[in-house]
Amino acid sequence: YKEGILISAATRGDGLIGENVTQNISNIKDIPKKLQNNFPSIIEIRGEIFINKNDFEKINLGLDSKDKFANPRNAAAGSLRQLDTSVSQSRPLNFIAHGIGICSDNYKTIEEYYGNLKSWNIPTGKFLKKCISIEEIMEYYEKINNYRGSIDYDIDGLVIKVNESNLQKRLGYVGKNPRWSIALKFSSEKANTTIKSIDLQVGRTGAITPVARLNPVNIGGVIISNASLHNFDEISKKNINVDDIVEIERAGDVIPYVTKLIKKNKNIKTKILPPKKCPVCKSPTIKDTGEAVLRCTNKYECYSQKLGQIIHFISKKSLNIDGFGEKQAKQFFDLKYIESFEDIFYLEKYEKNIIELDGWGKISFKNLINSINKSKNISLDKFIYALGIRFIGEVNSEILANEFKDIDTLIKSIKNHDNITNVDGLGPKAISSVLDYFSIEKNIISIKNLKNLLEI
Repeated sequence: YKEGILISAATRGDGLIGENVTQNISNIKDIPKKLQNNFPSIIEIRGEIFINKNDFEKINLGLDSKDKFANPRNAAAGSLRQLDTSVSQSRPLNFIAHGIGICSDNYKTIEEYYGNLKSWNIPTGKFLKKCISIEEIMEYYEKINNYRGSIDYDIDGLVIKVNESNLQKRLGYVGKNPRWSIALKFSSEKANTTIKSIDLQVGRTGAITPVARLNPVNIGGVIISNASLHNFDEISKKNINVDDIVEIERAGDVIPYVTKLIKKNKNIKTKILPPKKCPVCKSPTIKDTGEAVLRCTNKYECYSQKLGQIIHFISKKSLNIDGFGEKQAKQFFDLKYIESFEDIFYLEKYEKNIIELDGWGKISFKNLINSINKSKNISLDKFIYALGIRFIGEVNSEILANEFKDIDTLIKSIKNHDNITNVDGLGPKAISSVLDYFSIEKNIISIKNLKNLLEI
């Protein structure tokens, strides 16, 4: 809001860049067009768009079975991000404010800020409570946990915040996470089902993950048919196998995993053992010292690892290429249109072939090329993250970008081990992984080619 007038609304996106949804939120009654009384000259109000459970059921009743939403969270996100704004405006979206971004005034406490929100008729939720001890927080947590089933929208926990702004500043952040605010999650919803089979998946870092294929079961409005078994030590510890009945839980009400064995099928005698060879490329497997995860040793040539790297490179937190997801990446990879990161930027030469493919046409291909061209302007930290170097996540990518400033300096500095080993904030595993990645000439050539294709 500028001088009390609503000027823009955006999704969170990657924390820096989101989508403009100003038109989409114009009919939400909880978001006034104009603030009344005692407002700062500029203020960014942060919060959550959501759909009530009853409204969610009504939306799904009006949709074909193939278009129905799995849960209210997906329905809210899907409604908010509609390109046709009339769809967003017709959906029963609600808003709760919980945080603050840029502001021309300084609030001494969150309490004071929430008081202003109330005077502007912006909801802050029904469950705000000021606590003065850990015991009081835990008592309130138990109370809301027992009550959550009767709330007319889904919640998965409480957020505990330090009230005073000066203490928030002193506590600061770790990466993007504030030390003065912490999520206190409720226990996740659980259900029992049978394991139909156990498959092995190979990720982009070579990690071999056993995945349970399940008799489908509904947990919190979501149909679950797959669940991670994490690693082979977990399988052994939980004593689980095909045809066993197990308990499934959704971690943080999102990712499903097997928590424990409920009933053993005693007819299955063979054990699930860690494979000595990669299930995809048949290369030897290895388990690093101190790690529970088994990995494929064919780091740069294994089909699953190469495809996983490309999917990571185009993902939202990396190049963020709109309309280019896992399905499209696999399709082009299998057709050998893409074998390396650089190939993504030469897809135009396959136009005739691609527009003939199932699900493609001239317009969708043109949109893809536009998205690829748009992604060419990228910050150094996102570029480093996109390379998919093991142990180099978003925070470590930012550390490297801040230290070396440009890609050429980074390449030169890594040849001088002292420079990289002295970078504040990088641990020994991250340093070793970076040195390993940049010791491979093929990787250096790829980075130099990308440097000529992109505006880093």
